[in-house]
Amino acid sequence: HSVSSGLLWHGTDSRRRRVFELGGAVYHLNRPEVSFFDEQSRLGEQFHLQAGIRIVDQEAFSIYPSVLYRQLTGRNSVNAGATFSYYFQNDNPFNPISSGSLDVSARYLQDQGISIGVSLSQKNLVAGFTYNFPTSQIENSAFNNALEFHIVLRKPVKSSKPPVKTLTNYNLKQIRNLYDKNEDLIVRQDSKQ
Repeated sequence: HSVSSGLLWHGTDSRRRRVFELGGAVYHLNRPEVSFFDEQSRLGEQFHLQAGIRIVDQEAFSIYPSVLYRQLTGRNSVNAGATFSYYFQNDNPFNPISSGSLDVSARYLQDQGISIGVSLSQKNLVAGFTYNFPTSQIENSAFNNALEFHIVLRKPVKSSKPPVKTLTNYNLKQIRNLYDKNEDLIVRQDSKQ
């Protein structure tokens, strides 16, 4: 068993859009043994540092470059790239695709290859794919023409519960906005006698 630890500090703006991130991780702190036989073979520690910051911020799009530095048993590598995000608004409560973004990313992985990806980001779900093009001549590399799919489920963690809101005169857009903000809601119909 391997013991690892890491921290990620990130910030978002009032629209819940990523502004910056800074993080690091250490893998194999306990230097686990990897041999099935009596030989002494242990994994070395691995260090990761990552950083990113939004450099273009418009209402409809943003550009977010980032870099990942890795040190794997004495070998250093850099993974650098950027994500272009196009933001769209959809207030139709009956449409399964709500407001979110379409993200296109491009990354260069030192001595390995280039990856191009597309993701659809919603409030609680991200789905997309990435295709990796090799730039090195390393045979049997996991990076050779690899197609990857990803799905992320998100649930924000809140430290305190907001007060319950009561609506008497409402429309579906108001209810969806409160639902999207994870606010408790009591809906009452006015009964006129």
